[in-house]
Amino acid sequence: MLIAIGAASAPFDAFSGSPYTDFDTICTKDAGLRINEPVDDVSGYAIYPGEGEPSVEEIVSGHVSDAPALGGCFPCIEELVKNGYQYVEAFYVSAKDRRFSPFVEHQDYFVSKTGLYRYELIERDRGNNACGPFDRMLHESERLLDVNPAFVDTTMRRLALDYRAHSSQMEGKCVSVTSIDRFSAPYRIGKSREVIDRPDGAIIYRKRTFVESADGTVVAEGIFYSYYEQRPAHHIAIAERRCGSLILPPLTELLRPHSAHSDSSEAR
Repeated sequence: MLIAIGAASAPFDAFSGSPYTDFDTICTKDAGLRINEPVDDVSGYAIYPGEGEPSVEEIVSGHVSDAPALGGCFPCIEELVKNGYQYVEAFYVSAKDRRFSPFVEHQDYFVSKTGLYRYELIERDRGNNACGPFDRMLHESERLLDVNPAFVDTTMRRLALDYRAHSSQMEGKCVSVTSIDRFSAPYRIGKSREVIDRPDGAIIYRKRTFVESADGTVVAEGIFYSYYEQRPAHHIAIAERRCGSLILPPLTELLRPHSAHSDSSEAR
């Protein structure tokens, strides 16, 4: 069961007093989880880019290069079949616009152009080759998994395994991907990071994960703070102080898909 524990608060001013006194205040007043009432009959949601990733405006304009992000909803079988959402909207950064990284796969999935997209589960009789991209990627993922499972990239592996797990529900259907010029979903999920530089050289990071409505009303958020006596030289540096949490309940407990709500009502 979800427990409502209040609405969001703004980050606290951390520029006065002793460092740990201010950090303790921040932790007490702002860090942690805030879970409000879940929302029923949700048809879909949008996945927003986070801190350090291209903005929605940059993605729509096509002015993206060397981006440390992949985005997208791939293979989107779990979200649409298992979870029961009618659609998922997401940003996507193509391989040519992506920064090379050992942690980000460097190939394209379903589409090859940076932009905003809507992913839906459709009947195969819709025509217009709407299932073509899905079928090509599925065929390739199955082939790679059969030939050498150890060397299939994790994203392609997930497509093959998710399809096998839900093959009966996928019969006569596929995941279609449609380009859109803006997000229209009533809810959005994402993450953000703010940096608080202190005059004494210390630095505080405020990280946030969120599920909220398109107008900014918070459904759930997790806030995590980390305190460094000096700016960390790399991303794996260990903070001197930490507090809060970024781990939210499963999305289907916060944004209840129509099918899940109907099933629970019938059970009662």
